[in-house]
Amino acid sequence: MTAVSPPMPDQHISQVLGLDGRARRWRRAAWVVVAGVLVAVGSAYAWRTVQGRTARIPGYETGVAERGDLTVAVTATGRLEPANRVQVGAEISGRIAEVKADFNHRVTRGQVLAELDTEQLRIRVDEVRAAVALAKAAVAQADATLLDTTATQQRVEQLHQRQMVSDAEDGAATAALARARAMKASALAQVQSAEAALAAANSALRRAVVRSPISGIVLSRTVERGQTVIAALQAPVLFTIAEDLAQMRLHTNVDEADVGRVREGQRATFTVDAYPGKTFDAVIIEVRHEPLLVQNVVTYDAVLSVANPDLLLRPGMTATASIQTDTHTDVLLVPNAALRWAPATTAQEQEAEKKKALKRQEGVWTVADGVLRRIPVVPGVSDGARTEVVGGSLEEGTPVILALQKVAP
Repeated sequence: MTAVSPPMPDQHISQVLGLDGRARRWRRAAWVVVAGVLVAVGSAYAWRTVQGRTARIPGYETGVAERGDLTVAVTATGRLEPANRVQVGAEISGRIAEVKADFNHRVTRGQVLAELDTEQLRIRVDEVRAAVALAKAAVAQADATLLDTTATQQRVEQLHQRQMVSDAEDGAATAALARARAMKASALAQVQSAEAALAAANSALRRAVVRSPISGIVLSRTVERGQTVIAALQAPVLFTIAEDLAQMRLHTNVDEADVGRVREGQRATFTVDAYPGKTFDAVIIEVRHEPLLVQNVVTYDAVLSVANPDLLLRPGMTATASIQTDTHTDVLLVPNAALRWAPATTAQEQEAEKKKALKRQEGVWTVADGVLRRIPVVPGVSDGARTEVVGGSLEEGTPVILALQKVAP
């Protein structure tokens, strides 16, 4: 009869099959994975909880001390002008016979813009030309007189040497010769004077045609055909021409408190009301020393060079410019409101000496362990919204109080 062996325990079976150590290793690895997942989830939850406390303090509007770039700018307003603008006037008086240029016309140097009536001018040229001819005839007559008196004086001189004429007659002949020479010199001067008058008359006739001194575009025209212009102490302006509107100048009024930070070569941006939301670039090319007094405020003219290739900008437009005077990179920044805020109870909670110290030192407020805490800071430059922190104990990521939270009605 065959004997039957009793069944082996599970542990014995695992040992026989070599599975006991392997199973334990798998179970240990599984526990490690589960623990790692739990730690990661807990860390994420804790991080989110801390972040929630950093970004928000119950009962207060807050900001965060963070690192970033700060650009300090000076704001100024001004007007756009052409880089080169010329006012063309009439040098002589007269009636406008023709107007050959109008608003926005492109003109070239030497092109005719307008013509004055030349009837009186041509008559004047003819008169002076006749005077020149008369003066030249007088010269010819003086030459003849000089020739005659010269011959007479020579004959009298020969007779006087032979003592055939008196000394008085010889002197009279010599004097007549001198007068003849003076008459010729006078006639020659009259010719020069008449020729100069003729040149002036011809010049006036040429100036009756008003030509463009530069190539550009006509900005304005202030004369009509048939209008009479009178050139008295100054030439009346007929046209205003801009040489090149693709390159313009922005003349800005910089306050005396800011002019010390404005220098040539600094970049700027500006906007105009004609194109809301569009920003244009510019560069400072000159800061003038002449003070401008407007409503008891001293300003200085900072001239900016503006590229206008699309001709979007027009002369006379009012612009608001932001001149970049300084740039700080990777610095600790806080909102300006954090530097202005202080709790209303501070004066009651602090002693008199401490209150004076708090007022003398800049600082921001935060909440630590449910208690308001003041953090001293040393502020640097500001762009109007944020301020650089150059000293103090404020750390990056610290929530700072901006204001009390408004309660909804």
